[in-house]
Amino acid sequence: MKKKRISTYITLLTLLSSMLLYSPTLAAQEKKTTIEEEKVPFYQGTTIGVDIFGLGSKIFGGDITSTEISVEVNLKNRYVPVAEIGYGTTDTTDDGTNIHYKASAPYFRIQGLLVVRGSQRRL
Repeated sequence: MKKKRISTYITLLTLLSSMLLYSPTLAAQEKKTTIEEEKVPFYQGTTIGVDIFGLGSKIFGGDITSTEISVEVNLKNRYVPVAEIGYGTTDTTDDGTNIHYKASAPYFRIQGLLVVRGSQRRL
């Protein structure tokens, strides 16, 4: 009678257990699931915003006046380009140095926002 080594049994057991663990993974890879994307219209709406805080700050005694208008366009619920235009002025005198400052300037800014499954990223 031949005596089998214990290492033969361990090798056989290892091979069989690895095949059992590996086979569900192969079966899962073979299944093809198709996720249909929701058909979303290209144009989803426009948002127009007006900043009146700068005007209110001047009324309540502030040195700076500013106004801003912004327009956001929602495209396919994914891209949101934003355009802003504004104007700011200041007319003040520094109490410590008695220097008078007076300035006014317009500004314009365009930025994009990319929405990816609930999160947002600036472009």
